[in-house]
Amino acid sequence: MSNPYVVTDDLSLVAEKLPEKMRPSQNRLSEASDRVSASLRRIFPDVEIIPGNEIIDFLSRSVSEANLPVISMTDLCILDVNLAFSRSVKKQGNSYRSIGYMPRNKVERPIKEQYEDTVKRIKGDTAIVEDVVFSGGTIISASEMLGKKGLKIIKVFCSVAIQDGVDRLAQAGIEVIADRIYPSVHDEVCARDFIVGMPGGGRNVVSKNLFSGMSYASAPYFYPFGDPQKWASIPADRCTEFSRNMLEISRDMWKAVPSGVKFSDLPKPVIGMSGNQSIPERLDRMIQQGAYDAPIARAS
Repeated sequence: MSNPYVVTDDLSLVAEKLPEKMRPSQNRLSEASDRVSASLRRIFPDVEIIPGNEIIDFLSRSVSEANLPVISMTDLCILDVNLAFSRSVKKQGNSYRSIGYMPRNKVERPIKEQYEDTVKRIKGDTAIVEDVVFSGGTIISASEMLGKKGLKIIKVFCSVAIQDGVDRLAQAGIEVIADRIYPSVHDEVCARDFIVGMPGGGRNVVSKNLFSGMSYASAPYFYPFGDPQKWASIPADRCTEFSRNMLEISRDMWKAVPSGVKFSDLPKPVIGMSGNQSIPERLDRMIQQGAYDAPIARAS
C-alpha cells in the first residue's frame, strides 16, 4: 500500500484572518478545497484530507486541557505567547535557496527577540502547539534555544505527526500528543499553500533592500511562483498541469468575491505580483499566457 499524500484543509481557518469584505464565501472556499483535492487525486493514488474543523477542535481542546503553559508555533492557534517564524527562502536566478528560519512577515519581530520575550513570560516546563510535526527539526531548534534560558519544552500538541518526527522528539525528551500519527507519508502539505494569496500560505520569500530593509513575500507551491516538485512532491511531468489547475482554482475563488480584491489588499505580498493588480484578472492573463509552464525566474 502506498504512503498517503496528506492535505490539511485549512482554507476556511486562514480565510478568517482576511477582512470580511475580502473573504471568499464558505461555499467558494469549500469548492476550492475540493478542486485542490481532485487535482491531487489525479496524481496520487492515496490522498487524505484532514478537515479544518477537526484540526482546530483538537488544537483548542489540547491547549485548554494542557495544565501547563503553552507556546503557539502555528497561526491557526494564537495564544498569549507565540513564536512566529517559518522556513524561508531567497530567490536566486530561476530557483530558490533555503536561508533557514525567518519571521513570517514584516510585522513580526526578529526571532531572537521572540525567544527573549518568551522566556520573560514563561518559566519552567511548558508545551508547544503546532498544526503539523513532520521531521521535528523546528521544534527541537526552538527547544534548544529556549532550554538555554531555562525554559523546558516537555510536550507538543499537534493535529498531524509523522512517526519519524515523533521518534526524533522523543529522543530529545519531548512527548508528542497528536490527533493523527502517520507511520510515513508521500508528503504533507497545507491547502493554503496551493492557493494564491491565502494568509500564511506559500513559502516565505525573504529579500533585503538597501533602502527599505527586509521584505517578505509568499510563493505558492506551483509555477510560476514556487517549486511544486521540491516543495509539494508533484512529479516533474505533472507540474505544468498541476500548476495550471492551481492558477484556475485561485482565479475562480477570488473572482467570486463581490468587492473585488487586489494584490495590494493582501496581508502579505505574492512574489512577482504588482500591488495594484486585480487578483482574478491578473491570474486569468497568466493562464492565457501559459505562465503555468514558465520557469520560476519569469514569475514577475
